[in-house]
Amino acid sequence: MTREELIFEYLGKKTINNNLDYQKEVSKIAYKLPMEEQRRLLPITNINDNKIIIISDTHYGSEHENYKYIDLVYNYAINNGINYILHAGDFMQGTVKPVLPSCQIMEKQILYVLNNFPYDHSIKNYILIGNHDYFVFKKDDNIISYFDERNDIEFLGYRKVYINWCNYLISLSHELKKIKVDVPRLESLIKFVGHRHELHIENNTIYVPTLSDDIKYYDNNYDNNPAFLEAELSEDNLNIYNNKIIDNKVKNKKLVFERKTNERVMIK
Repeated sequence: MTREELIFEYLGKKTINNNLDYQKEVSKIAYKLPMEEQRRLLPITNINDNKIIIISDTHYGSEHENYKYIDLVYNYAINNGINYILHAGDFMQGTVKPVLPSCQIMEKQILYVLNNFPYDHSIKNYILIGNHDYFVFKKDDNIISYFDERNDIEFLGYRKVYINWCNYLISLSHELKKIKVDVPRLESLIKFVGHRHELHIENNTIYVPTLSDDIKYYDNNYDNNPAFLEAELSEDNLNIYNNKIIDNKVKNKKLVFERKTNERVMIK
């Protein structure tokens, strides 16, 4: 049975407007299905470039935001021929204090982001919804339509999403207790996790540092500057680098993770 046939069998002719709606519908039935069918039903995004950038916790609309950082990331991506940026959640601040006075109303917060987030035709942003973002989207299911004008921004889902990166399965996740979305636990080559605000590595799980000035988890540790990750996939190896932002410059690129690729997580 093809993927399209599976979708029709389990979801029928339900109107699916976006990735968020699709993920919600699949989560209602996924636990009843064999793992292979769960995997085929999931809304998995395809990326074929061997280099990607991973960011998290930008908290736009917060008093701790810093748009200079995303500008630096964009310049780095353009100069290094990187076309995809993955965001591991908390793209916006939502209603959680401290919110900028101009961003107290959620519609205005979205417009503020749209007016300030950089655009380049060569870069696509795939964004996971974090706990702060949830407070923006829960007000109205149609609020996502505000982003229709930006074909470079795509929201992938809540809590956890999977991505087909050069035929390897990887995941983005972010703590989110406010909404029930059952996501299958599939084996991944690497797991990128937001919410923690600092670089931390456990086995094949990497907690992504913040790209803001919210340093509540940092304890004034020099190693925990605002930063972004760069991942590179070769035929048989995965390398991940941490790029610190110091004095408004990208500095100290450092290899922080490497592993051999694993055929068990290949998408065939």
